[in-house]
Amino acid sequence: MKKFICFALVALMCLVAVSCGNDVEIPDGMKLASGDEEIYYFFVPSSWEVKRGYDMPYAYYSATEPSNVNVTVYYPDELSVSTEGAEDPRAPYIDAYWEKFSAEAAELNEYTLVEIKNTKLGGIFAKEYIYTEKTGGVVYRHRAAVTYYGELIVSLTYTAADANFDTHLGDVNSIFAEFLFKK
Repeated sequence: MKKFICFALVALMCLVAVSCGNDVEIPDGMKLASGDEEIYYFFVPSSWEVKRGYDMPYAYYSATEPSNVNVTVYYPDELSVSTEGAEDPRAPYIDAYWEKFSAEAAELNEYTLVEIKNTKLGGIFAKEYIYTEKTGGVVYRHRAAVTYYGELIVSLTYTAADANFDTHLGDVNSIFAEFLFKK
């Protein structure tokens, strides 16, 4: 009996240890692409490939069609903003980040801003930017949802060759809709 109780306690401890790392419900047809160390849950369709690059998770459609979605986190220590009169207190941080980002992008590639609109990312105020840039003779279109969360800029970005951009919008809309911040 003593051995059975010890075995049961060890099994229970293992079960608790395994379940502690992922206490979020994974949406149907998706898998978790982020790890325990991230401040968010990043879900992608089960058929997409998941990798880590520059210590951030990203997912891509396939090896032959590399349309991808990634999450980047930026520490805005050099951004100085005033939130007075802002539509949302996050907006000035997002605007300052985007101004810096787009200035750098314009120097490197044929960058064109197509659209900006207010949205939500993980249930909080964000701005969505659609833009194009040309690299190696290929025009890429990007959709980035950017927010200010926990004193960090977080960007969820979809990138595809312009000709393939609309192909994966159903999957991408699900990825953007299911993105969550950890509490």
